[in-house]
Amino acid sequence: MRSSGSQSPQPATLQQSQLQAVLDRYPFKAHQITPVQVEAEKGKGVWKVETDKGAVCLKQTGHPADRIAFSVATQRHLAAHGAPVPEVIPTCDGSLFVADGLTAGEQVYAVYQWISGRGACWEDRNDLRASVAAMASLHAASRGFAVPPGVQVFTKLGRWPDSYAEMEEKLKEWKEQAHSKPDNGFTVHFLAGIDVALELAAQARHALTASSYATLVERLWPGDTLIHQDFGPSNLIMTERGPYLLDLETVTFEFPARNLRKLVGELMKSEGGWRNEVLDEILAWYTEVNSLSREHLHLLAIDLLFPHVFYDAAKNWFKKNKPEKPERMARATRFEREKAESISVWLPKLGGS
Repeated sequence: MRSSGSQSPQPATLQQSQLQAVLDRYPFKAHQITPVQVEAEKGKGVWKVETDKGAVCLKQTGHPADRIAFSVATQRHLAAHGAPVPEVIPTCDGSLFVADGLTAGEQVYAVYQWISGRGACWEDRNDLRASVAAMASLHAASRGFAVPPGVQVFTKLGRWPDSYAEMEEKLKEWKEQAHSKPDNGFTVHFLAGIDVALELAAQARHALTASSYATLVERLWPGDTLIHQDFGPSNLIMTERGPYLLDLETVTFEFPARNLRKLVGELMKSEGGWRNEVLDEILAWYTEVNSLSREHLHLLAIDLLFPHVFYDAAKNWFKKNKPEKPERMARATRFEREKAESISVWLPKLGGS
């Protein structure tokens, strides 16, 4: 399902027997099980399995059964409605995953169609355009998904106001902390950008309050669009048929703006700063596949306005006590300044005021 990564050593006999016991529940005969990426300490793994019906992907998901029940149900719907995601292969009794509670802690496994191809490279314009189209296809295909009876619903709708307020308060706290270490290289860059970031955070929070966000949440609850919460090159495989999206274990209901905002931010911070033309191009590619109403464009404008890039660059240092390169904070500071200077150009185009 993905190219081979670093492989962790396995307690071979025990693990192979566990995997074989899972595979015995499926309507194929497994010939060879090859580890692709195994993180035993996290209870996660990916194996390529050669069978009498072709290659499949066996995943030990690292997530509880209720999470995977929602994930595989969504993925089956998405694949059936044209989204570029691997098929979920059911067991002999029709189950979409296997929960093995006999080992230490519940282990949840699922089997998917094996996808062969290469990794995506967003520096390549063709790969980037195809990736944006794949995102739009996933969003469009999710329309009409009905959560099966007994399956827990996972949704992020309605969380933006609290999330914005929490992040804004954290930035204020970190500003006070940074003043106690003003000579540190990282905090120097943080303090150079914090006032602009706080201004953008306040603008975004007020804009969200004045927008149709609450009305949309109420109208669409629990949601009508499924998003991939880790959309990026590492979870895309480029094939002759186009890109495939992998690793949908944390798929959730959310507004499409959230995927688009993360994509645009990731591109711009890595390509040298805010550029209006990048945003225009991404939206043009996206809307060729999945149109966006003025309300949804307005939400995208608001989420782009919030200083997510600055916050993400700071949180490892302040929130997680992990070292972070001063250069990342410097880039984030520059990015937010450039974005603030461009508000008058791009915000009206996306339905903002």
